[in-house]
Amino acid sequence: MDIKGAYFLWGEENYLIDQEIRKITEAIEEKHGEKPELVYIDGDEVNAEQLISMLDFSPLFAFSRVVVIKRPAWLKKNQRSKGAVNDVKIVLERYFENMPQGQVLIVTSLEHPSGNPVVKLLDKECTVIQCRKAGEPFLRKWIQEEIKVRHLKATPQAVNFLVKSGLDMYSLVNVLDKLSLGDQEGSLQDKDLRSQIETRDEVKVFKFIDALLVRDTRKALQAFHQLLAQGEHPLFMLYMVGRQFSVLGQVKYLQEKGRSMGEIVKSTGQKEFTIKKMVDKTRNFTWEEVHQVFTDLLDTDIKLKTSSVDNVLVVESLIYRICR
Repeated sequence: MDIKGAYFLWGEENYLIDQEIRKITEAIEEKHGEKPELVYIDGDEVNAEQLISMLDFSPLFAFSRVVVIKRPAWLKKNQRSKGAVNDVKIVLERYFENMPQGQVLIVTSLEHPSGNPVVKLLDKECTVIQCRKAGEPFLRKWIQEEIKVRHLKATPQAVNFLVKSGLDMYSLVNVLDKLSLGDQEGSLQDKDLRSQIETRDEVKVFKFIDALLVRDTRKALQAFHQLLAQGEHPLFMLYMVGRQFSVLGQVKYLQEKGRSMGEIVKSTGQKEFTIKKMVDKTRNFTWEEVHQVFTDLLDTDIKLKTSSVDNVLVVESLIYRICR
């Protein structure tokens, strides 16, 4: 692998981004015979002046060094402080003019806002690698290899379920790791995987969904931004909101038909805990409002996939509409 002095890795798939970082560090180790010093910088917590200091490198204690700036705020579409972005741009321009030998700079981002001045600079000066979500053919092959590495077996239906699950690659790795630690006999079935994935997702987004169901705007926005900070994509959150409101609609309908708790659990195929939670929330939404939620979900889904409007603002608008 030919090692460059600077890389710009962007895309929604954090697993692929981290894989590229590993490839670069392994190539440096192979070239020099020792591991490079690996430094991670939180771009949200560092101003331009501090960035100058952190990028300064003298090969006194380490022969080579890799500096990774992960998902800095100054690479996002909407910038509240254009002055701060320009300050960072000036720092990076000076850095690229005289890059220290032995150091590799890697900048990562979830998105590629072409109008951002720093992005324009990175496109010009760096080796750009796009790490979008993997397509189904690539993902299917990768899942089959990961299953084999863990000495597991899976039915074609189980593999297909993972491919269609919508989970990012790190989440898929976590699911397979958990299954490989158990006493797994025979081939993995899609029902085994469904149970693992649904439990994980419900726990992860519980605060966000619960805040929406009680129509608490402040808590919903807070939980949404916490999920973003954990690297979750807005489309994943939109999927979970749709799934939970679908359950709410089923529970509301069966409640009004006079069905018992046991009958509702059996009819919906949901866990009793989930149904108990929904039973208390159905009164928060009229049927007209439930219908409007699904209309808003469809509208949001279209905007996320086709509009140039910032994804965060699009989902925030949905939150306000559901909670109002």
